[in-house]
Amino acid sequence: DADEARTKVPELQTELRGDARAIDTRMSSIRTDLKAATERGLARAKELEKSSLYALSASSVAALIVAILLLVAVLLTMRRLTSLTEAAKRIGQGDYRTFENLPPPANDEIGTLTRELDHMARSIADRDQELRDQHAKLLKSERLATVGRMTSLITHELRNPLSSINLNSEMLMESLVEQGF
Repeated sequence: DADEARTKVPELQTELRGDARAIDTRMSSIRTDLKAATERGLARAKELEKSSLYALSASSVAALIVAILLLVAVLLTMRRLTSLTEAAKRIGQGDYRTFENLPPPANDEIGTLTRELDHMARSIADRDQELRDQHAKLLKSERLATVGRMTSLITHELRNPLSSINLNSEMLMESLVEQGF
């Protein structure tokens, strides 16, 4: 048995060396495959990182453009609302021609509000002018009535002395007629 084991040991050692070489070869192959797969993965990750960076940049630019457009829209809306507020203040102060300098209203809610405020201002201006005209006519009729009353008083005041003069002249005439003149 010992002889047999001694003869098998070199065979087994040779077989083990062959297996070790095969394992080494296989391990080298696996290392090479793993290294290639890792490099491909890293290259893909770099490409994904670049495309993600480009997508992030494009999204940021798009968000900035949208923000600027919204800011412009808000500023335009606020400018129109500020103009309407100023026009309403001027209407309150009696200036009804406040919408003549404003741009034509758009077909939105603010445009509708602008048209309605303009209509209201024109109606108030017309009514105000009508009241002024009526007031002027009333003042004229009151002046004429005052002139009529004054004329009546003056006439009355003149009649009293004229009546006395007329009565005295009649008495004088009668007296002259009685004396033969």
